[in-house]
Parts: sequence; C-alpha cells; structure tokens
Amino acid sequence: MTTAAQRPSPATFTAPDGSRFLLVAEPSATVVHWALASPIDIAFDPAGHEGLGWTVARVSLHGTWRIGSQDVTREQQALLGLEETWLRMQNNPSDTVAAADAKRWGEQARELGDQRAWLRALAAAPAWQPKLAARDGAAVFSLTTTRAALPEVARLLVERREDQALRDLERGWLETFEERARERVSDPLINLRAELLALTMAGHPSARAIDPPNPAPPRREQAAAAWAATQAPSRAVHVLVGDLDVAAAKATLAAAFARSDLIAPPLPAMPLLAPLAGERRSRIVWSVTPTIALAWPLPTPVDGDTVAAIAEWLGGDDGELARRLRAAGRAEARARVVAPWPAARDGRALLTIEATDPAGLAGLADAIIAACKASAAGAPADDDLARAHAACMRAWRAVNPDARSAAASAAATHLAWPSQPFRFGPPAPPAATAVQACAQQIFAAPAAIVEASQ
Repeated sequence: MTTAAQRPSPATFTAPDGSRFLLVAEPSATVVHWALASPIDIAFDPAGHEGLGWTVARVSLHGTWRIGSQDVTREQQALLGLEETWLRMQNNPSDTVAAADAKRWGEQARELGDQRAWLRALAAAPAWQPKLAARDGAAVFSLTTTRAALPEVARLLVERREDQALRDLERGWLETFEERARERVSDPLINLRAELLALTMAGHPSARAIDPPNPAPPRREQAAAAWAATQAPSRAVHVLVGDLDVAAAKATLAAAFARSDLIAPPLPAMPLLAPLAGERRSRIVWSVTPTIALAWPLPTPVDGDTVAAIAEWLGGDDGELARRLRAAGRAEARARVVAPWPAARDGRALLTIEATDPAGLAGLADAIIAACKASAAGAPADDDLARAHAACMRAWRAVNPDARSAAASAAATHLAWPSQPFRFGPPAPPAATAVQACAQQIFAAPAAIVEASQ
C-alpha cells in the first residue's frame, strides 16, 4: 500500500443522485478497489424483523430482474407464491399442503431466476473477488476491478440498487435468524447488557439489537422497504482506492449515478443521549461469573478517534483503570472498556465498563467510578497516550492488511460517523487535551450500574 506521504489527497464528491464518494489515487496501483457501505443498523429495521437490512443486503447478490430472470412476470408470481406458503408453514408447521406448495413454488422460482447471473456479469466487467461483510453496523460490499472497467462496474452497481429482485428472501431470513440466535446463546453477558440498555436507552432504536430474533419471514413489501431505506443513494458511502484518474473517475461516476427511483423513508429517530439525572442501579441473577457493568452516555458531538483512545487508555490489564484499582487494593479485578456501544450513528451511544473481581463485587462499582473520575482529572501521560494509540493502530491493522480492506473500513467508518470529515487510513493520534476533556465530560455524569450475581 502506498504510504500517506506518497498518496495524493483524497477527493470527495456527491453524485447527482446523492451518492457519496471518496476517491483515493494510489500512484503505484494497477487495480481499483471499490467498497460500498450501506447501513444495517437495527434502527433501520422494522420492529419485529431486526436483521432485515442485513438479509436484503445478502440476497441482493442474487441478481436483478433484468439480469437473471427468464420471465419476470412468472418469476414474480412464483416468489409471491413462495412467500405465502412460507407464512402458512410458519403459522402451522404441520401443514403438509403448504410444504408441498412451498416445494413447487421454490422449484419454479429456481427455474426462472438465475442467482449467479449478476455475479457472472460482474466478473465479465471485469471485477473479481466480490465480498459482502458486516462491519460495525454496515454491510460492506467490496470488489476489485480496473480503471477501464469502472463504467461497467458502476452500471452494474446501479442496476443492483434500482432493479433488485430479492431472490431467495425466505431462506436468507432464516440464515439471519439462525445467526442472531447463535449470537444470543454464545453471549454470556446478554442478560446483563439487556438490563444495562433498559436503564440507559429504553425506547432508543439501538436497544432493539438485544431483542430475541423473530423466525417469521418478512413480507416482500417489507423487504423492499428495507432495501429502499438502506440503499437509497444518500444512505450509502462509496470508497474507491487505487489506479484512478480522479477527474475522469468523477465524470464516470456522475454519469452512472445520475438518478434513483428508490424512495427512502425519513431517517429513524435517534434521540440524543442526555447524561443521567441520577445514578441508576439494578441487580439480576444468572449462572455465570459474577460481573458488574457500568455505562455513561457519550457526549454529543463526539470524535470517534478520541472515544477509541479513551477506551484503550482506561482498559486492559495495564490500563489506567487497572492501575488505579490495584492501588485501591483490588489487584485481581479485571475491567473491559468499550465505546461506543451499541453501534449508533455518530457515537450516540454509551461508554461501558464490564468488570469482575474474585474477591467479590461489593464496592467494585464505587471503586471503578472513583478511578474513572480520578483518571479524568488530569491529562493522560504521553506514554499512556502512545500506548492507547498503538493499541488502536494494532486493531486497525488487524482488519486492514491491504488497500482493499482499508477501503472497506473507510466506507464503514464514514457511514457510522457521517458528521466527521472523510478520511482514508488508520486512526489519527489523539490529543491529550481532547482525551481529558471528553473523559471529564463523560465521568462527570452519574452512571448506570447493573450487578449480575450467581
């Protein structure tokens, strides 16, 4: 990957249809990496169908009505028939007639719709290694292509957006349901976190991420609405990195992304998280290691790099919080600091601390609060700030070993933090004054505290 010193400044522009682009020319590159991020934040999903945005993103790779359909009218009929039979089976799993109808409609849908046709067209562009991945509340579709193929790849991406067939929706929904169910079963802190959200973000869309998944498949009209809500041009972020003539690329993209027929609903309500009026405490009983969790709303606006640096500065076995707890006589206490949590636009979420201590939980919350306030009273030492930034850099490099991965990361980051300037590359070194000011604002407020015991 070209170093930051060798790379021309990234160019940003908005296409006529509202699509947002970041173009990063790499002088030594011979290919172009293209990443497209769209939201799969739970706030965009209809109530009762959390995960639908991720589902439609996945099944979107099965093609469009123009590319892949042998007979659009008959295929649409087959997909609607399949929808009805899935709903019948959901309502009555022993309905053998519905099962037979589902098999018949499914076979007809497969005969009429080629789920690989659009990907083959993409390969012929040429574009290779298409990949869809979930990153921090975003579905990121990435591929690698050439400068000469940009017009054709752009055309295919616009067609995917505007003429989406949503083939195999029911099976895609079941995969999402199973994934979410496995995540819940494998998370030993699920009840603790649910209680923490109930104390701090009740009614906030992000709080629904903890809800049990719903096996009932969505209607196609619901899926189409979710597609429009997440794929409308203003909701997406494109990052192109590599062998680019920036001026020519802008002209190509402006011509391709000229208009859209998708009608996006208003952005979901995201109320500001005000500091708690007073300390809130709750206790739950469960069967794993006794744990205590604390949460503070993040101030708004907040800088993502600063918040990440605070989490790294405080957290870890050698972090500021661990040192202060050892000094307070809690040598065996362990604390994990996460911010922002859960994923939400522009960090409108929480800083959380999850802690355990073999000596017991009595007094642990108060010790953590005192340690956090004391830590925020002064600016972090240069060595501590350097350690925190090094940890942020390691985390970034672990998921961004090459330019293609970095393009995907940049697209997801800007989607999550739309109010902050477009940036390509690793996190910026935090300023000690910014870290201190943000930490003081966070810990000046009361905390929400949940204690989970055996």
